Amino acid sequence: MSRSRRALLLLALALTTAGIATVAAARPAWADCAAAAPTRSPHWFTGVVVQTTNVDRTAFVRTDDGRDVIVLGSYVDGANAHTTVDRTYQVGVRYEFDPANDSSPYQDNRCTATHPIDAAATGAARRSDSDGGRTVFWVIGGLVVVVVLGGVAISRVRGRGGSTR
Repeated sequence: MSRSRRALLLLALALTTAGIATVAAARPAWADCAAAAPTRSPHWFTGVVVQTTNVDRTAFVRTDDGRDVIVLGSYVDGANAHTTVDRTYQVGVRYEFDPANDSSPYQDNRCTATHPIDAAATGAARRSDSDGGRTVFWVIGGLVVVVVLGGVAISRVRGRGGSTR
């Protein structure tokens, strides 16, 4: 293998590793929750989501005992900011909330045992709650494609006018 191809291969490997490390570092510590089954919170309650904001990650809830509370399904604010464990909510769906804290605004995410309890809405709410890891897959896949195409382009340019060592 020529020295330039070896250098190109090492560059591709370094860029891919850096991309994977960047994506992995962006994941919060909560991402480890996928291996453990969520447990019921001592602060659990049930209620209906009456309004959402922050791309469905903040829920305004009327609890079954008549209180109006806020449930935050993300630890970050803003439509363009999110984590891998954000939970989204659907207006009109009744949930059992299992938050991490004991007062409004309640903290919730996909690592808790919160779940819809309306039979008809259960499937739709579960589908909206996760991207199934597709974001990470597309980011890493995109990085690999860019590195490979860059390597092919450099190889062709060098092949036309470069040395033949």
